[in-house]
Amino acid sequence: MSKLYDADLVFLRQISDEDLAPLVKILTDPISETLTVNEEYKAHNPKHGKYIDEIINEIHGFGGNTIFNIF
Repeated sequence: MSKLYDADLVFLRQISDEDLAPLVKILTDPISETLTVNEEYKAHNPKHGKYIDEIINEIHGFGGNTIFNIF
């Protein structure tokens, strides 16, 4: 997955794994998530800071149309 730059989410890079954990839990809701199938997530969870770009991409996906995001 390509990196997205979002000035509003840069602060996430400074947050500890412990503090990122609740956000990751929300993002991995089985209804709408794609994070848990990501290879970076599988390799590094629960070291959330190691796959922060994937977390940011998942947040961006929540702001879109699900069918459109697939394409």
